[in-house]
Formats: sequence, structure tokens, C-alpha cells
Amino acid sequence: MTATVPGIAARLADGPDAVALVECRRGTSRTTRRGELVRRCHLLARALREEGVRPGHKAVVMTRDAHDLTAVSYALGLIGAVPVLIEPRAEVGRCLRDVAPDVFVGEPLAHLGRRALGWGRPHVRIPLVTGPAPFPLGRRLTTRAPAGDTPLPRVREPDGDEPALIAFTSGSTGRPKGAEYRHTTLAGQLDALTTLLDPRPDDVLLAGFLPVALLGPLLGVTTVVPAVNHLAPARTPPEELVGPVLEHRASIVLASPAVLTLIARHCA
Repeated sequence: MTATVPGIAARLADGPDAVALVECRRGTSRTTRRGELVRRCHLLARALREEGVRPGHKAVVMTRDAHDLTAVSYALGLIGAVPVLIEPRAEVGRCLRDVAPDVFVGEPLAHLGRRALGWGRPHVRIPLVTGPAPFPLGRRLTTRAPAGDTPLPRVREPDGDEPALIAFTSGSTGRPKGAEYRHTTLAGQLDALTTLLDPRPDDVLLAGFLPVALLGPLLGVTTVVPAVNHLAPARTPPEELVGPVLEHRASIVLASPAVLTLIARHCA
């Protein structure tokens, strides 16, 4: 039997009143504290189970909403399913043929692409929509608390050798490839980043690349997600990046070269 590693619930247990995520959108922001994030993850885990998602299922998560991306990915991990992240610029149809997902969780625009372009056909059996949809695109994934004081579902610590995440490369230098991360791999990366960044309790991380929003709360730092144009990062107005840096006093920036170049040129 393989050794267990600290799971998502264990990594988020400390500091429930501390800010976990701040998402910035055109002059507004939305803040979620660690305790709120933990509760939403557990409610989502319950909803995913009720929709038929099971341990080992591969679940594509496609949304530009940092809160939904983070909470859904964590919730999938809590029940032993495997989140699959695909760059919006990648050849999505080919990526989905390669990974053959059981579940597709995404914003309405992603489901329009799935319907119109046949993404995931015939593998996807459970389509779930995040956010309001103008017309039926799949079942709505809700986080409504059940009536009464129902306890949150129990979760187990994962075995280190179990798959934890599949992340596809962008395809900018060749055909997109799906890299499979096991729980020990992710734990090792988090340990390495902790050593490299040496985060302090008052540090603020600017996540210029959307998947970094998944890492920040697990590192224990406030994570600010600016309004990056994820289809064309280099076309992001630099004020959308520099504004959150100044407003939230970001002390750590993790971003692609295109985003870092925008910040540097604007500041120069």
C-alpha cells in the first residue's frame, strides 16, 4: 500500500478567516476566505457525487472564473476524481479525444463549444454547467446547502500514487500533451514552491496564469487573480495587471512571459 499525502482538506484547514482568493474583473473584485472555500468545496463534492461522479472519473474543468475553477477542482479531488485542465488556446477537441473524459464541468460558453464542435463525444456522460445558462446546456452544478444541519461529507487522504490531475500543455510549441500528476508529484511541487518562495502569512500572490489560482490557497497565501485575456494573454490591458498588484500589494507574481512583459513594459 502506498503512503498517503496531505490532501486538499488538510492543506486548507488552517486559518479559516484568512483570504484565500481575490478575483478582479474590470474594476470590481470578489473575495473568498479559506473557511468559505472549504465549505463550498465540500458542498460541491456532495453535488458531484449526487450527479454520479465517482473516484477515478476524469473530469474536464473549463471555466474562466477562478473561484469556480478552484472550488470544482478541489471538490473533484476530495471525492477521488481527476480534474483535467485544458488551455483555451489548445486544440480542445483533440485533447478530449486523447483523455476520453467521463465528466465535463464548465461555464456556458464551454458547453456551447462542446455541443457545436462535438468536444468529448462520445465519452462525456455527465455534463455539468457552472454559472447561469440562458438555455439548457447540461445539468446545473449547484452548491445549495441541504435542509437542516447535515454534516459535510467525510473525505479520505489520498494514496500518493493515485492520479491527482491531468494538465495539458498550451500547444504553442507543438501538439498539446496531457501531463498526469500523481498526488506525490503535486505534494513535491508544493513543497518545492514553499522552499523557493518562502511565503509569509502576509504575502499576496498574483496569479497571472489561471491554473496558478489552484496553487495559491494550498501554499497558504492570499491569491489575487487579475482579468487576464486567457485566449490572448499579450492583449490584456496592462492596467488590469498593474492595478491589482498595487491595490493588493502583491509580493509574489507567477505568470507567463507574455504577462510579465506587459507588466514590465507598462511600469517602465
